[in-house]
Amino acid sequence: MGSNGVLDANTLSKLQAGGPQIPQETLSRLTPQPRNTGGDPEIARRLDQMHASRPSTPQPGDVSPEQLQRIVGSGMSPDRAQQLAPHLNNAMREAGITTDRQKAAFISQLAHESGGFRHFEELASGRAYEGRRDLGNTQAGDGERFKGRGPIQLTGRANYQAAGRALGLDLENNPDLVSRPDVGFRVAAWYWNSRNINQTADRGDFVGVTRAINGGTNGLDDRMRYYERALGALA
Repeated sequence: MGSNGVLDANTLSKLQAGGPQIPQETLSRLTPQPRNTGGDPEIARRLDQMHASRPSTPQPGDVSPEQLQRIVGSGMSPDRAQQLAPHLNNAMREAGITTDRQKAAFISQLAHESGGFRHFEELASGRAYEGRRDLGNTQAGDGERFKGRGPIQLTGRANYQAAGRALGLDLENNPDLVSRPDVGFRVAAWYWNSRNINQTADRGDFVGVTRAINGGTNGLDDRMRYYERALGALA
């Protein structure tokens, strides 16, 4: 998610109002945009190499705990992989994250945002978000109450409201639910779909995926390391 945990105002207002989203049939007719590499030829070379054997077609089967462990690395224990994999797979199925590029991009972004799936709640107190009206934090204590949670670090009352409404969960009154893997991964998948990131991932535009999650390219090298391992593990 963005470094300040904010959905852009236009997207958030549509979600809160239950407004129309871009129809899939319209999306399918759009001409693919050139792959965004941030102007760095080395990034372009690395991405081309990663994508060489990974087609943008749906791939059957779940991500196994062993594959998840390979992606994350030595920081993830077998027990942790066993715990998280079912919830990750449920969320990806729900969100229609089916191609290897989509799965690799989704997992790699969440792995970076959560410190290798170690942190499902922001380590800081959340006081820095107090009074942030752009996050919907209008009541005393909202900063701490709606601090970053889940693998995508959902932040702010307005975003908890929007995610809860979309998933049929009262996250505004029960924000700690987002720290649970079963809910946190669904929240991450909801955010992913709210930005139509599957299409960006299938184009191989990993920089564009990163911008959609982060609002910039913070931690791009780390994200790309996870991405490269994910593409290899899913092969």
